[in-house]
Amino acid sequence: MKGIKLANVFVLLLLTAALALPLAGTAFAQTTAPPAPPSSPQAGPGRGQAGEWLQDLGLNDDQKAQIKSLRQKGREQVQAARNDSSLTPEQQKAKIKDIRKNTHTQVWSVLTPEQQQKAKEMRRERQQRRHGR
Repeated sequence: MKGIKLANVFVLLLLTAALALPLAGTAFAQTTAPPAPPSSPQAGPGRGQAGEWLQDLGLNDDQKAQIKSLRQKGREQVQAARNDSSLTPEQQKAKIKDIRKNTHTQVWSVLTPEQQQKAKEMRRERQQRRHGR
C-alpha cells in the first residue's frame, strides 16, 4: 500500500513539474539561444526536469502547439481549482489530481506510437538511475 501511495505522489509531482515547465521556459524564450539538439554533448544541462522528455521525442510543430495548448489549459484548470473556495482542501487535491491525470492522458494521445514507446523507455531509464543511486 505504501508503494502505491509513493507511486501516486511521484506521478503527481511529475505532472506538476510537467505543467510548470512551460511557464519557466517562456520567461527566457526571448533572451536565450535555441537549445542544443538532444544528440549534442551540450544537451546535458537541464536534464531531468519535467518536460525535457518531450524535447527528446522529436515532436513536430503541430504536436508542440497541441501540447502547449493542453498544458496551458491544464494549468488554468488547476489554478481555478485552487481558487475555488467552495471545495474542501481534500476536494481541491482530488480535483487537481484528476486534472493532471487528464492533461497527461491528452498529451500522451498527441504522441505517435513510436514516441510513446520512446517515452516509456526514457521513463524506465530515469527510474533505473534514481533507484541505482
